[in-house]
Amino acid sequence: MLARAQDRPGSQAILIVEDSLLDQRIMARVVRRCHASVPLVVADTLAAARRELARQSIRHIFLDNALPDGKGADFVMELVESGLIRQIPVTLVTDAPSPFMFAKARHAGITVLQKAEFVPARVEALLSA
Repeated sequence: MLARAQDRPGSQAILIVEDSLLDQRIMARVVRRCHASVPLVVADTLAAARRELARQSIRHIFLDNALPDGKGADFVMELVESGLIRQIPVTLVTDAPSPFMFAKARHAGITVLQKAEFVPARVEALLSA
């Protein structure tokens, strides 16, 4: 079961859940370009993402779909069931979105971006919403 850390004073972190080191670096660079002062946390598995959610306050999750320990789209449904999806915006970031993934995203009310769309203007719009 998912748990969220109590909100702490100060900035909430942005969580990137991505197993590719190259994609982690690209995504982190884009996020830092938009919000340099916001803490940034990177997790390379869903298990690590769960630990970060329990450890600290998260303001947005950028979530890869293909991870070593599961699918990001399934993790989104876990966030829906736990109620965290109402507190933390999630963006599913993927190389190859499928109709099944879009259906889960629509049900959860989240955004899906292709990795090529992960650019500063788009990320800034998501973080400012």
